Amino acid sequence: MEYNIRSAQVADVVEVSGRIAASEAMDLTRRLEAHLSADEVRALVLDLSRVDYMSSAGLGTVVWLGKRMREMKQGYAISGLRDRVAQVFKLSGLDRILPIYPDLAAAEAALEERASGGGASPGQ
Repeated sequence: MEYNIRSAQVADVVEVSGRIAASEAMDLTRRLEAHLSADEVRALVLDLSRVDYMSSAGLGTVVWLGKRMREMKQGYAISGLRDRVAQVFKLSGLDRILPIYPDLAAAEAALEERASGGGASPGQ
């Protein structure tokens, strides 16, 4: 697994690629916690468009991040699920409670609308 965190206009974007199994999920959780603690917290998009496998531990990281962002009263969105990963979200029921968008542009647009008072993102 590789990841990169970059600042975009509306949110920080966490771009993840590869596989997110147990050890990768633990590493990603630690690094995200450090990012959220060290930087000024802002909305966050988890871009999973280059993730080809996600275990239940990876799903736990996604859920934890959503809960953490909600506690911080910041927007959160997930973008770009590939078919195999989307199926895992659907089987777990997370597709009905998490703010998932087809691509990064749609996720950023939803967070921008939320920030401007246009309403809450799905799952928020």
